Amino acid sequence: EHAECVTCVGSALQPNFETFRQANISVSVLVGSVPQCRRCFGRREPRTGSNGAEHDLIFGSTVNQAEFQLSADLTSLPCALQARHSYSDGEQRTLGVLFNAIKEARRCVDCILMVLIHYICGAVQLAVIVSLEALICLPAPLEGFHVMCMLLVLLPSVSFSLIFNAASPQIMKELPLKKADEKTLAQPGRLMLLYAVRSVPSALVVVIAFVHDLHKMFTWQLEKGMQNELRLPYLAPHCEGLSWHWWLTGRWTLCVRTLQQESQRDGVKLLGVDQVHCAFAHAQQWGALLFVFYEVTLAFTFLDRYDSLITRGPASNKVLCGVAAFTMLAHTVISFLLIYFS
Repeated sequence: EHAECVTCVGSALQPNFETFRQANISVSVLVGSVPQCRRCFGRREPRTGSNGAEHDLIFGSTVNQAEFQLSADLTSLPCALQARHSYSDGEQRTLGVLFNAIKEARRCVDCILMVLIHYICGAVQLAVIVSLEALICLPAPLEGFHVMCMLLVLLPSVSFSLIFNAASPQIMKELPLKKADEKTLAQPGRLMLLYAVRSVPSALVVVIAFVHDLHKMFTWQLEKGMQNELRLPYLAPHCEGLSWHWWLTGRWTLCVRTLQQESQRDGVKLLGVDQVHCAFAHAQQWGALLFVFYEVTLAFTFLDRYDSLITRGPASNKVLCGVAAFTMLAHTVISFLLIYFS
C-alpha cells in the first residue's frame, strides 16, 4: 500500500511457506546441525575440552539431506544469503543445482509448448482438408482410416519426440513469461492460434496436389477407355470435356460412376484394372505423403525457439531423427502396397 518492501526471514524446515509467498523478498535460513550429548540429549552444552570423545556426541543429518537443502534454496530465490549462511563452502554447489533445476524446468515447458503447437497444426490441417471435402463436394483426399491413423499414431509420435529437445544456450537469458504481458509471442494461447492459422495454407497445398494428381490419373484412364469404340457412346455423354474444375463443382460423380460401370461390363477389365478407385488411391497416397513430409519437416523447425535449424542441426534431437526416418519409410512402403494392390 505504501510501497514497502517486506522481507521474511525464517527456517526452511517449518511449515511457513505461505508466509514466504506473501513477502517481497524471502530468505530461508537452513539451521545447521547442533551436536548433542548422548547422555543428556542436548540439555547441557557439550564442552570441547572435556574427557568425552567425539563419539559421545550425536550429529543430526536431517539438514544435510539434498531435498531439504533444495527446498531451502527454492524458498529463498533469488537471494544468495541462504546459501552463504546455511552450510560452509556450499555456495557453488547450491547455485549450480538451482541453475540446472530451473534450466531443466524451462526446457520442459518449452518442449511441452512445442509438442502442443505441432499437434495442433497437424490437427488443423486435417480439419481443413476434411472441411473442404464436405463443402465443395470434393473427392476424399484422405479416407477416414487415414485421418484416424494420422491423428492417433503419426502426429502423437512425431510431436512427442519434441520432448527430447536439448536445452537452448539462451534459455536462461530471458525473463519468465507472464500472463499480463501483451506481446503476441508471449502468450502460449496466441502462439498456438498463430501457428494453427499458418498451417491452413499447407492444407490447401495438399488439397491442390491431390486434385492435380487425381485429374491427371483420371484423364489418362478416361482417354484409354474412350479408345474403345463400344464404350465411347456410354462415356461421352458424361465424361466428354472433363476439366479440373469438375472436381470442385461435383460434376465428377456421374463420370466416375459411368466409367466404373463400364470398366466392369461383361467382366472385361479396363486398362488392366477392375476398379476406378486406382486413380483415387494414387492421388490419396500422394496427398498423404505430402502431409507426412510437411509434418516431419515442421517438427525439425521446432528444435529451438531461438536458433534456426541450420545453426542447431537436426542431430540435436536423435529421437526425432529416428522417428522421422521410420515414419517416412513406413508411410512410403504402405503407400506403395496400397497403390499396387488397388
